[in-house]
Amino acid sequence: MTFVTTGGTIDGPRMRGEVLPGGGDWLLVGNNGSGRVDVRATLRTHDGVLIHFESTGVIKVPGDGLDRLARGQVLAFDETYVRTTPTFGTADDRYAWLSEIVAVGYNILSPNHVDYRVYRVL
Repeated sequence: MTFVTTGGTIDGPRMRGEVLPGGGDWLLVGNNGSGRVDVRATLRTHDGVLIHFESTGVIKVPGDGLDRLARGQVLAFDETYVRTTPTFGTADDRYAWLSEIVAVGYNILSPNHVDYRVYRVL
């Protein structure tokens, strides 16, 4: 299953901006509802810096989860397990710290958008 990124927002304590159109989420999910997530996107910060975002991980959805997504339903957080390990890359020194962190994320799935929560591991 592939979702093409049409845009979005970033709002965090150290970074604000937008997700640019053109990226995507690729989900490879087997009949048992388990699979892999592969996300690629370009972010633009509030001060104009471009950041490459990649996030891979695991997904577990209920047996009818993919059908429900295709019908336009949101899969609640407590129904799914989507955990990822995001990485970031940029040539701008102001955001070089992003390439020096380990991050983890979780996702809430819906047919029209995906909510990502990304946290730096201390």
